[in-house]
Amino acid sequence: MKKSLLIFAISLVANLLFSQTVNQIISTAGSTNVVSGISVEWTIGEPITETGSNASMLLTQGFHQPNYQISAIYENFSEAIDFALFPNPVQDLLNLKTIRNNSEKTSYSYQIIDTNGKVLHSSDIQSQLEQLDFSQMSNSLYYISIFDAKKLKVKTFKIVKQ
Repeated sequence: MKKSLLIFAISLVANLLFSQTVNQIISTAGSTNVVSGISVEWTIGEPITETGSNASMLLTQGFHQPNYQISAIYENFSEAIDFALFPNPVQDLLNLKTIRNNSEKTSYSYQIIDTNGKVLHSSDIQSQLEQLDFSQMSNSLYYISIFDAKKLKVKTFKIVKQ
């Protein structure tokens, strides 16, 4: 009996000392990246997840979950006003039409932005029909953002210059 107990104890200790953890994951995609000695392994399609944390770290096994930040999205929507841009695609002159549904006198401005986010031109909207000159701009995609008097974005249009 003592001999069996001794063999069992030695087997248990040897198993604990020399065992390896082998993880096998069946997933749809994944990869390993190593940068500056930091290894990141990721997979897509794992059916089971587990999260552990301490005071300085959060580890989520399974799905990639970066830090959550919930932000309020302010939508500056007014049924009292709308804007129309035409023609799109534009060659030379683009018309910016302001459509007011009541006597609201709020001032608005616009910005022409390229695909890199650079503001190419900005101006106040002075009349109900503005003409924006695209004749000197290269053929590309542009964005026109409309802002109210408080500089809150009201609307953004995607414009193609041909």
